[in-house]
Amino acid sequence: MTQNHEGSLTSTFVTFYKDAVKVLIHPKAFYESMKAEKDQGTIYTFLILSALLYSVAASFFARDQQLVLLLSFFLHGSLLPFILAAMLYLMMLFLNARIGYGLALAITAYANTALLFAWIPGMAPFAEIFRYYLMGVGITNVTGLSGWKSFFVLLGMGIMLLVVIYALQTLIAH
Repeated sequence: MTQNHEGSLTSTFVTFYKDAVKVLIHPKAFYESMKAEKDQGTIYTFLILSALLYSVAASFFARDQQLVLLLSFFLHGSLLPFILAAMLYLMMLFLNARIGYGLALAITAYANTALLFAWIPGMAPFAEIFRYYLMGVGITNVTGLSGWKSFFVLLGMGIMLLVVIYALQTLIAH
C-alpha cells in the first residue's frame, strides 16, 4: 500500500532535489521545459529551500555572530533573485522580449541552485559566476534570445546591480 505524499514535507524535498539535479546536470533542458510560467508556489519553495540550505551551511564556518551571518546569508539567498528578476524584466522590456515578471523570477530562482556550492570556503565567487551562467542559459532558452544578447542582458543587469549597491552605500554612509 503506497501513501500519497503530495504536499508533504517529503515530497517538497524530493521535488527540490529533482529540480536542483536537473538544473545542475541539464540546465538547457530544464529551462526549455519552463517556457510556460511555472507554479509560483514551487518557485518560492525552491528559492527558500536553496537559500535556507546555503545559509545554514555557510553559517557553520562562522566563529562569532553565527545568527547574524545566518540571517544575512539567508537574506542574500532569498532576496537577490527578486531583485535580479526585476532587473531581468526591465532588460526584457528594453529589448521588446515579452516575458512576465513570474517567468523572470523563475529564471533567477532556479539559478539559485549555484548557492548549493557557495557555502564551501573559496567557492562563493565561482558559485556566483555559475549563477549568472545559469541565468544566461535560462534567458536564452526561455526567451529565445541569442547567446550574445543574453550575455548583454546579463551585463546590463550587472551594471544595474552595481548602481543599486553604490546608491545603497551612499545612502547608508550619509
